[in-house]
Amino acid sequence: MLKSFSFNSVLITLFVLFYSINVHSQVAYEHIQSTKIYDFLDEMASMQIIELNSTIKPYSRTFIAEQLIIAQSKKEELNNRQQKELELHLEEYAIENKEYYSKSKYSIFNKNSSFDNSINPLSINYYDSNFRATIRPIAGRTYDIRDDKEYRYHNRIGANFVGYIGNNLSIYASLRDNYQKNDIYSQPNFLTLYEGGSHKVNNGGRLGADYSEMRGGITYAWIWGNIGLVKDHLEWGDNNHGSNILSGRTPSFASVKLNLKPAKWFELNYFHGWLVSMEIDSSRSYTSSTGVKRKVFSDKYIAANMFTIRPFKNFSFSFGNSIVYSDKGIQAAYLIPVMFFKSIDHTLTRGVENENSQMFFNLSSRNIKNIHLYASFFIDEFSKTRIGDPKRTNFISYKAGLKTSNFLVENISLTAEYTHTKPMTFKHRVPSTTFETNRYNLGNYLVDNAEEIYLALNYKPHYKVGITASFTQILKGNDYPYLVGTNLPKVDEFEFLRDIIWNKQHLSIEVNYQILNTVKLEIGVSKSIIKTKDADNQSAQYYLNKFTSAFEQGNHFIFRTGLNIGF
Repeated sequence: MLKSFSFNSVLITLFVLFYSINVHSQVAYEHIQSTKIYDFLDEMASMQIIELNSTIKPYSRTFIAEQLIIAQSKKEELNNRQQKELELHLEEYAIENKEYYSKSKYSIFNKNSSFDNSINPLSINYYDSNFRATIRPIAGRTYDIRDDKEYRYHNRIGANFVGYIGNNLSIYASLRDNYQKNDIYSQPNFLTLYEGGSHKVNNGGRLGADYSEMRGGITYAWIWGNIGLVKDHLEWGDNNHGSNILSGRTPSFASVKLNLKPAKWFELNYFHGWLVSMEIDSSRSYTSSTGVKRKVFSDKYIAANMFTIRPFKNFSFSFGNSIVYSDKGIQAAYLIPVMFFKSIDHTLTRGVENENSQMFFNLSSRNIKNIHLYASFFIDEFSKTRIGDPKRTNFISYKAGLKTSNFLVENISLTAEYTHTKPMTFKHRVPSTTFETNRYNLGNYLVDNAEEIYLALNYKPHYKVGITASFTQILKGNDYPYLVGTNLPKVDEFEFLRDIIWNKQHLSIEVNYQILNTVKLEIGVSKSIIKTKDADNQSAQYYLNKFTSAFEQGNHFIFRTGLNIGF
């Protein structure tokens, strides 16, 4: 029995090595809202089954398939629930892995056709020697019902498409039309993790808001890297409750992305993005011959890089920087992936107003089996003269956390995370160069002058079922404006949490059931206690309205239920 087991393990390992050497890692990105697969890969990495650079998301679908194959080669190290969940994911990513792709028994197409349809996952597929593709529906509704019988719901409808051409080229697209009944879940000022959007309020007389989210891209990949033109959500920085580098909760924006992995110990990620300033450029705005006033936004761009170094197994150190710039057109120097952008800015804007630059760092350790330790730092403005000065502060945000997976008890994970953001971090004095797109902060969802504690317990009694209980404590301090002048307070002397203008305690229990690979049923209940305070000549009600959606005001129990196809 032992000899047979060993021989089979060797065969599987050789297959994985052969596959890894010959695979062309084509790149079509899996959205960051596909939390089930991201959580599973994180669990595998914490068990030291796979190695993962979780600092940079989203992952490509082919990369996910490769990691699943590695986990399959070590299947004997997984418990029963993990093995069954692994099989579920292998089915989901079969189009990326020919060894697991097979035609459905219930196909509506001719058996000799390259077309196929699948029930699990719900899809129509095409597969030949040069082109592989899948199209999958997005549909669903999620209800929130308060204890006073008021309700809201979120409708989604659309489709996902992924296509692979030859061995190197990939295309993907996703369109979701959203309607939020009786409420707007996320506005730029709201302190929430809900995805932002460009809303049409009460469109056509319907109470609520409509918005459309179109993502997609075209990429070219080779064995140790890829480049692409994409419009997608980006998340940088390890986290389990909102990143403090790039959160991914803004409307998606277009970017040129580059990823290089020339060695196992080194990785470079870079993008140059086109942001939406929503600041009117009066010099380019005009009145047409038909009398129409044509308003034009100021151009706004972002360039960012992240270098990841792995000095030893299961440990990574990442560092990088970014710059938000406007009004000058695309600068060639910011298209160079390895640059320190602040230094370039000093050359380009000498004697005039500088652009808005940032630095960031991330540490990730899975050296203790079943435990992930992580920390990230976002530096907006920094001066060594402020260190040790009790009256002054640097503009920084930091996050530290840990997540255990199957530590001591199988199928249970614990998460603890702390976030601390100093006043004025993420803010800027020039509106056209703020760290924002569509007025949504690119960084942490709480913006500046805030502190958060997040605790969560997750239990997976079955490979299709997840139960999560969580507690969140948020303190939001004074909403200081970024103004400069001789008669104004110095922006680096604002006190951290002087007045707690918005205080939230949130407790929730959620149950998710994966009916099919892309079909999810969810139920849950939550209770939020939100307190606000008069401060800085503004009322407590003003801060409640500014930071909280109308539906979430009032300290109610909220019951949630939803059925969704796709994410």
